[in-house]
Amino acid sequence: MRFATMPPGRLEQAEKLEQLRALEAGVRIMAPAVESDTISVDTTEDLERVRSIMEGRADHAV
Repeated sequence: MRFATMPPGRLEQAEKLEQLRALEAGVRIMAPAVESDTISVDTTEDLERVRSIMEGRADHAV
């Protein structure tokens, strides 16, 4: 309820991110840590590795 009544701050207005309203007001934002198997795709080689995994090929290493 407190968040809904807070006026947008300078940062929120500039960046269009409502989370900044809470941070500017001193509210701590926390998210639970989630453990998952994710792969970053930054190169062509990374993309090929992910494609291999999705296709179920055995010639990949995570």
